[in-house]
Amino acid sequence: MVLQCKHWSNTPLAQLIRALSNIEKPKLDKLKPHRYLLTVSNPLSRAGKKAIHRALSPYVVSESDIYGKEDLNDLLKDKAHIEKRHYKLWLHSSSVLGHIFNNAILGRSAFSLEEIIRSSSRYVVTANHEAALKILERLGVVIITGEPGVGKTTLADHLCLHYVTQGFDYLKIANDIQEAEAAFDPESKQVIYFDDFLGRNYLEALKGHEGNHITQFLRRIATNKNKRFVLTSRSTILNQGKFLIDSFEHGNVQKNEYESFEFNS
Repeated sequence: MVLQCKHWSNTPLAQLIRALSNIEKPKLDKLKPHRYLLTVSNPLSRAGKKAIHRALSPYVVSESDIYGKEDLNDLLKDKAHIEKRHYKLWLHSSSVLGHIFNNAILGRSAFSLEEIIRSSSRYVVTANHEAALKILERLGVVIITGEPGVGKTTLADHLCLHYVTQGFDYLKIANDIQEAEAAFDPESKQVIYFDDFLGRNYLEALKGHEGNHITQFLRRIATNKNKRFVLTSRSTILNQGKFLIDSFEHGNVQKNEYESFEFNS
């Protein structure tokens, strides 16, 4: 078997086929491989692959043994670790550049997820968990409320872990909703966690800025079946927020609330 790679990205197809016929085919006639696979950096149409197949017959077994630019890009999408290892491959890759720009949130999320997994052996699934999960499944968003010490964070952590086991990517927000918007990928399955979301942004929310951003993002999540959004807030802070922030009342956020009463550890 012979696998050959040709970097002729600016070569017209007719010239590429002539070179394969006049230069590569005689070599194959001498080697007589059972199978020959060709990879080129040129974009190839179905007709182009057929022409190459005819020129290199019988060594090219089928057109699927000919890889063009589009085929290479499709393979790299499934092998992201290869793309990240070779910087020339990702200089113009939006997915990898997005990973770089969101490196802080991704690194923080990975560390947080490791901590959740370590604590999972001590976690007991209670009625709190089941009830909050039902809201999350139905609406895509759950706001876990309660007084300090009732286990809001533990419950939220393990709701997120439930979705990680279902193939969702985990993102933990630290500062504001713009972090979630920056990391939002409409096509991928993501579970996003924002702990004490209003307490961290209370003054901005009172000005109307953060409150509007949050309610808009909640609507965006609710319309995407690939997304789950878990938030926590102290009951007193959230109640004050609903009283003072018009967008919370207009956004009907109370339907997403679940008040936690017991410890979940």
